[in-house]
Amino acid sequence: MLEAAAEAGATLQVSGTYPAWEYRPDNPLRDQVAQFYTVLFGKPPVITAVRGGLECGVLYEKYPDLPMLSVGAP
Repeated sequence: MLEAAAEAGATLQVSGTYPAWEYRPDNPLRDQVAQFYTVLFGKPPVITAVRGGLECGVLYEKYPDLPMLSVGAP
């Protein structure tokens, strides 16, 4: 990306990165929310990992044992 910016005569500054947020297969909060979603909408949710900046990474850095999840639009 830096090379493309330089070729176009532009500069690029990256800031505001988020720390990593690791997938935990034993997340009880995710399991409870998935059960509730299934009852509410009549089908199981799509659970997937995405690459993007999420506040969960900031919380995970300070509280690595805290069960958490991020919910997007169905």
